[in-house]
Amino acid sequence: MAMEIAEAVMEVFSPSSVTDWLFTLSVVLLSVLCFFLVQKMVIKEAMRKHTPIPLLIPRETMDYFKIHDKSSSREYDIYRETRILVNAWGIGRDPKSWKDPDVFYPERFEDCEIEFYGKHFELLPFGGGKRICPGANMGVITAEFTLANLVCCFDWELPCGMKIEDLGLEEELGGITASRKTPLCLVARRCGCSCTEPM
Repeated sequence: MAMEIAEAVMEVFSPSSVTDWLFTLSVVLLSVLCFFLVQKMVIKEAMRKHTPIPLLIPRETMDYFKIHDKSSSREYDIYRETRILVNAWGIGRDPKSWKDPDVFYPERFEDCEIEFYGKHFELLPFGGGKRICPGANMGVITAEFTLANLVCCFDWELPCGMKIEDLGLEEELGGITASRKTPLCLVARRCGCSCTEPM
């Protein structure tokens, strides 16, 4: 998408002066910015649909309180020292919060201010509140950095004889985390950029 935008800009504006290098630099920066915006949307959608920890770490209530369910007009009594499990997987697939929750659609975050740092309860891959995962920022930055390197430095293909339909996205619980049932097998080919050259 970023390269398509850069090519479209280059077609509209064709500079032929001393400022060519400034124009080229601005187009490259625009392309990189678009790439990172799309990348953030993809990571948010991956965290929504494939939450790393489906059930957040159990919590225990400190006081008695009531929960009012507006949809069924029921009340639930929650007593002191009740253990509570938060289903982050279910929250990320709730049709009340997400349109077509089972579809991988990163563009849903294009004009959306929802972040996964505990302020918006529609998306809780790292939990929320005072006990949010302390490594949330590091995890997101690591995912962004790794994804950017994998996408920019390699061309990805399916192995011989494999079709896109053969890639399953089913998950299974392996203890506290969820992982793919079948491993993802892809062939990485180095592209000609400088990031794949040995130092």
